Amino acid sequence: MALLTRVNFLLGFGLMVMIGFYFGFRYLVVAPVSAIAPGWATYVAGAAVLAALGFTVQILANVMSSLAGIATYPQGPNATAIASQAAFFCGHGALGYGLAAWLRDGPPLTVWGLALVGALYAAGVGIGFLDWRRRRNAAAKAS
Repeated sequence: MALLTRVNFLLGFGLMVMIGFYFGFRYLVVAPVSAIAPGWATYVAGAAVLAALGFTVQILANVMSSLAGIATYPQGPNATAIASQAAFFCGHGALGYGLAAWLRDGPPLTVWGLALVGALYAAGVGIGFLDWRRRRNAAAKAS
């Protein structure tokens, strides 16, 4: 069970970071470049994708080392752990629904739909982080 919750947390965290990079690069980098030099926009977008992937891998490596123990529940899950995992599963479901609709020749996720998925992942990360901090502080006080 601990492996599933940890992998779910890391997947949700990674997707949240990628969605954040998408919005950042789309509105702060690609939009100004396409307004100034439209011919360069595709090259800049490709470089932005590669940079976002590289940064996401580095951030996930940092999270795996510095946040050891997050999303693992040795005494069993509590209400905040269940809420965190539920937010991740809802984010996965919304992203999967959008992907399935797009693969069936439907419209892709809108910006608001992607923002909703990112918000679900952010809620899961935030709740998981708060629960981890609470457990870590309680263990420190008990020692």
